[in-house]
Amino acid sequence: MVSLIPDVPVIDRPGIISAWDDPKVVAAVEKADRKNLIMAGVTVDVCLAFAAMQAADVGYNVHGVLDASGALEVTIPRECRCQNGGSWITSVNWTTVASELQRNWALPTGQASGRVFHDHCHSYGLLMDSFEAVTAKAAKQAS
Repeated sequence: MVSLIPDVPVIDRPGIISAWDDPKVVAAVEKADRKNLIMAGVTVDVCLAFAAMQAADVGYNVHGVLDASGALEVTIPRECRCQNGGSWITSVNWTTVASELQRNWALPTGQASGRVFHDHCHSYGLLMDSFEAVTAKAAKQAS
């Protein structure tokens, strides 16, 4: 992540279980002045759940990226639903987040984002390979 977003500071928070209990994390979120948060954690059931519930409790819309978070048991990400004070955390996966951030393959980041999808989503990679082959064939016939 640091190589993709080099200007974002890394917050060292040794020993604090919930990131939301660290004033440095809360200050960084408040400084960003956004109401929608994308969160992941070392574990879904502790690191993500605690911070997400605390953030939702104070009014943030939280999108918890389950497949970017670990789990102590395989059933936890499948069954994860976090509720605190009536605030729900939306569970998503990394492809949802990446697609939301990309929004349009024609943007300057489209080729690099497409390569990530190609390399990590088999069916998407096959689709891209097929499209590139057809496009190359059409270009060759046109010349």
